[in-house]
Amino acid sequence: AIASFLGVLAVFFMVWRLFGVLPGFIAGLGLSFSLREQLTYLFGQQPTLVAIVITPVTMYAWYKYLTSIYGSGEESRADSVSSGSGNFGKGNVIYLYVTFALLASQYLLHLQGFVASAVIMAVFAAAMLVKFRKLPVSKSSIRHVVIASLLLVAVAAPFAAIYFGAGDVVSRSGFGRLFEWGISPDDVRGSFPPAFVEFSAEYPKILLPFLVGGVLLLLLRLFLVKNNVKELFLLSWLVGMYLAVHLDVFIPTGLNRLARMLALENYIFFSLIAMSIVWLPQTVASFLKLNSGVASSRD
Repeated sequence: AIASFLGVLAVFFMVWRLFGVLPGFIAGLGLSFSLREQLTYLFGQQPTLVAIVITPVTMYAWYKYLTSIYGSGEESRADSVSSGSGNFGKGNVIYLYVTFALLASQYLLHLQGFVASAVIMAVFAAAMLVKFRKLPVSKSSIRHVVIASLLLVAVAAPFAAIYFGAGDVVSRSGFGRLFEWGISPDDVRGSFPPAFVEFSAEYPKILLPFLVGGVLLLLLRLFLVKNNVKELFLLSWLVGMYLAVHLDVFIPTGLNRLARMLALENYIFFSLIAMSIVWLPQTVASFLKLNSGVASSRD
């Protein structure tokens, strides 16, 4: 029950802090009626799922740290870094330590929660690197990165044998699975009910236009919105989730384990469904403003 509730609360908190109360409420409300979230309640004794529900908060802390590094903690000024101005590097190290503390808690619960956050964090860091053309470290922050990393290693090392000890190695899947979005019910038969992995069971048809609209608006806003760090964050979550669900292509693991990663899909998809409602008028307004600006320049 705690795991299921925390999944809803974590997504509400993340979307609320980034985009406002209304989309946060819509995303949390949708998750509360999600079949997969209800099954998380039934499977709550699995530490993997408990570890994964922490991922939205871990990612929010990482987002706050990176935006503080690139824009002195002021998101509205983050774009000034790309032009060489701004106070690059004076990051809020509190968010760095919070991020690594949450990573450690996920590791202690289950390695998959740690990996889920680590993959999405890496994708977002790479996206910020490309956007601002600067590494997310500085002379003032490198010391704290080293300290936080050493603390994480100190927590993780005593339990490494649990995850990396002797055991059967599962063969990697072929690269053809990269073109499959989710996981087939036949691949997890006996471990999960078909409804846990079936896309149609999780998302009613009435939600599909909002989901597709959310994805399209996300991609469109990457070009229309000047300060698109929040959009980059959601895109990184989407790409990182895809990679996390397809880890069997890159490392030996079983599909029944990766099925639990589908909780990440829930979190980003319901966030995009909520954002489509809020973004549509904003995007239309930005598009009209852009067109009027082009027309004025031609005149």
